Amino acid sequence: MADNDDKPIDGSNEIFSNSLLEGRRSPSPGLWDEMRSFLAIARAGSLMGATETLGISQPTLSRRLMVLEDRLGQLVIRKPHGIELTTKGREVAERIAKIDLDFSDLFVASSAPTYRSVVKVAATDGLAAFWLAPHIPGLMQQGIQVSLEVISLQNVPNLKKNEVDVIVAFPVPVQDDFIVEDLGTMHLTTFASMEYIKRFGVPTRETLSEHQFVGNRQYLSMSDFWQSWLAVTKEAQYIAGTDMNVTYATMIKSGLGIGLLGNYMNMDPYLVHVDLDVNISHGIRMFSLEQKRNDPEIAATKQWIRGIFRGNPWFSETLNTNLEVSNYDQRVRWLMNHYYS
Repeated sequence: MADNDDKPIDGSNEIFSNSLLEGRRSPSPGLWDEMRSFLAIARAGSLMGATETLGISQPTLSRRLMVLEDRLGQLVIRKPHGIELTTKGREVAERIAKIDLDFSDLFVASSAPTYRSVVKVAATDGLAAFWLAPHIPGLMQQGIQVSLEVISLQNVPNLKKNEVDVIVAFPVPVQDDFIVEDLGTMHLTTFASMEYIKRFGVPTRETLSEHQFVGNRQYLSMSDFWQSWLAVTKEAQYIAGTDMNVTYATMIKSGLGIGLLGNYMNMDPYLVHVDLDVNISHGIRMFSLEQKRNDPEIAATKQWIRGIFRGNPWFSETLNTNLEVSNYDQRVRWLMNHYYS
């Protein structure tokens, strides 16, 4: 028979009884967030320092402090260069710190040797599908205790709010506490499928009016950056479109029309690079937070990402569309139906 300690909580234990709270003012639903926020303020000595630690906005932090002070009385005195704890504030901070330490000890004691940290990496659809995903087994084979989550950039995950740990993307607005690393250069150029060419012939600048193109909303901006591609779309006939990059590549591969893809898509045996004088290049960068620089799992993940892109001839400054098999792209070629013994 199982010990009493193994039985599920059924309310019979006095410590779990609601009667203990009778006559007491019930806490707010966000009590844990309020306590954690106040402890961060006490430790940082300022609201600004606490927002950076927690990755939340100052209005959110101020609201949580206000709710807690409404319950417990004044906890801080605002000064020109920070805050000072009241006597009550110091007492509350010490008690919350003890709870924080107790929970920390609880998690350490219950952590199994197989515990894995979760690292979240946000990337563009194409880079995630064709470069990060095929190389994840290589990261796991290094023996690093990490679980990797690859997240879409479409919802614009926020580094400072801890929604993501690393971003792999094209240039984005940079803040002072961001670590920014150059990984290489993305080259977008024109492709058609073998099926399309069999039906309509090889497109040239002179015969564009006889051809169809697949549109991607992300590529239809009127800025000068996209002008060489827009010149193609003005002459060819629009046949289909999407705002999802992997779907876009599939449409082109299915034979719908000409499209603009990363140069590495020439590894796909069903796609053909067609020279229409289009080469749109931009840098690929990796973004992370300075305050997480020493996190071992994040550091290992960033080193793995560097190994995928840096030195990779597909992402060199020069446009390449026909490269020999290398350690960089074996898994990508396998994904695109190339098999090697």
